Amino acid sequence: MARSTRRINEVTEIPPTMTREEVMSALHISRSTFNRMVAEGELTAYWIGSHRKQVIDKRSVLQYFQEPANAVAISQRAGITHALAQ
Repeated sequence: MARSTRRINEVTEIPPTMTREEVMSALHISRSTFNRMVAEGELTAYWIGSHRKQVIDKRSVLQYFQEPANAVAISQRAGITHALAQ
């Protein structure tokens, strides 16, 4: 019988995170769009704890605003990048 082994990564720093609701509000997106962005790797999300709470790496949200394809979104959502950086 094969024994499963889990790879354990050493955590040296916990990244700043946002809740799913905070990201959806900041980006003005629906839950289905949020789920698609996570599935496609546009946002980095982690499942935490036994209650399976999903948190999103805040840096991936900020990176979304830095990509040239999202330049229109940045101009339409002036101030969001500053608000997220706090």
